Parts: sequence; C-alpha cells; structure tokens
Amino acid sequence: MSAAPTLPRKIIAHNVVHMRAEPTNDSELVSQTLMGRLALVHEERERWSLVETDDTYRGWVENRWLADPPAGPLMTVNSTFADMRKLPRQDGPLVMRLPLGAAVHVMPPRSAKEEWVAVTILNGTHGWLPVSVFPMPPPRIAPERITGAAAERARDFLGTPYLWGGSSSFGLDCSGLVQLCYRLSGIILRRDADIQRDDPRFVPVPENDLLPGDLVFFGKPDRITHVGMHFENKTFIHSAGGAGVILTEWGDDRYTSHFVDARRLNLDRAQEPVTCP
Repeated sequence: MSAAPTLPRKIIAHNVVHMRAEPTNDSELVSQTLMGRLALVHEERERWSLVETDDTYRGWVENRWLADPPAGPLMTVNSTFADMRKLPRQDGPLVMRLPLGAAVHVMPPRSAKEEWVAVTILNGTHGWLPVSVFPMPPPRIAPERITGAAAERARDFLGTPYLWGGSSSFGLDCSGLVQLCYRLSGIILRRDADIQRDDPRFVPVPENDLLPGDLVFFGKPDRITHVGMHFENKTFIHSAGGAGVILTEWGDDRYTSHFVDARRLNLDRAQEPVTCP
C-alpha cells in the first residue's frame, strides 16, 4: 500500500484570517486563524484554499493570506493586543494591530535596556514592537496548573465582543474563548462546543465538584449549543451572544436551566496531541 501524499504546508501571513464554510466571503465564518500558524492545504483554487489548522479544523481561506513557511523562528505576541509601529515610539505611525497569539520575526534587542525591537510580519512588512509584548523567557505551566491558568487567562478577555466563529482577542465566540485560553495554557483544543465535549482527554466531573477551568456545557445532551469555564465563587466565564465575554452566576435562568454536564482535563493525558476522530 502506497503512503498517503504529504499535504502542502503554508503559514498564515495576516494578523487574523477568516476561515469560511465555502470559498466565498459571503459564506459562514466558521473559525479564524492567526499570523504565524501553520496550515495544511487540502485543496487549492484560484483565489481560495481549503486548509486545516493545528486544531484539526478545516475551512476556506483567501490565498492572499497564505505564504511559504519561513526559514527562521518566530516569536509569539503575549499581550492582548500589540500595536506595530513604523518607528520605535508610542506615537509612531501604526502599521498593524496584532492580536494575542500572532507570531512575527523579531530582531534581538541591542541591549537589555532596549524598549523596542524590530520585527517583520509574514507579508514582508517591517516595523517595531515593544519588548514587553513578548514573554522573556516563555512561561512554562505545570500540568496541575493548566486548568486554573486557563480560567485566569479568561479574565483578560472580559468585555471582548462576541463574534460568531471568532477565535482571537478581537472577538470570540463561546468555544473560541475556551480554545484560546487553553492554548495559552499549553493545550490545543478542537473547535466547537460539541466536539470539545467529546475530547477524550477530558473526563466527566460532578456539578458540585467544579474547579476553575473545568468546561461546562449547555443545551441538550444530544445537542450542545454553548460552552464556558467554571471560574470561582459559583460563577462561570463565557462568551455570550449579545453580551461578549462575561461572568455569570450559577442559577442564572438564561443558562443554568440548560446546563448539561461538565468536563475536566485528565492530567495523565494532558500532553497527548489533539486528534480528529
């Protein structure tokens, strides 16, 4: 039996790129992907490509936002937003606003006192970013802290607008918030609330035993329509349509009556890669 062909690999070359259900800008926004992330190309057309991102999700993106993978390493923005400037100062002309998780080429600072570093984004544009937007060194989260760290990161997004298919700090839907917070804690989740509930790395947990970062699911047992994370003091954090990222108390009749169940990351399986059944 011959081996399956290797799919072409591209890299996302724009700050936030929409992934569509069909190859047209009028089609449903199903997800987003960020600058610097790899994408496997399943099908290429004149203006669009069907790509698969590292969370196993597939969608159509415009070819103008795809580039060949770079030879050198990239560094990831670790602040909610990062304003790339033409000059190394706060009043320099804005080149592009980058979301948390976007990755760029960074020139090493000339000294430890430097407050700005020269960067190149993946379309070849040059500019400057504050040193403070990059983690130095990148933080390492102990396995037993992953779920709590995910809940803590969610606090950074309170007030972020709701966006159907949103996966960045510019706008988030419910599963996009959960996915982003876990990614920042070192765990890549799949997209959409129903498939997050079926993740084999997570196990059921009783409602009266919830810990910060546990995933809480709403809807019906056979149709999950919403996901959030248990937070603290009988609250959960989630991205709600019409409200954005908010904290809600257990007992709120808009959600609690539709609670289905909860899942907790199994630490013994935490380092397993995300898989597509």
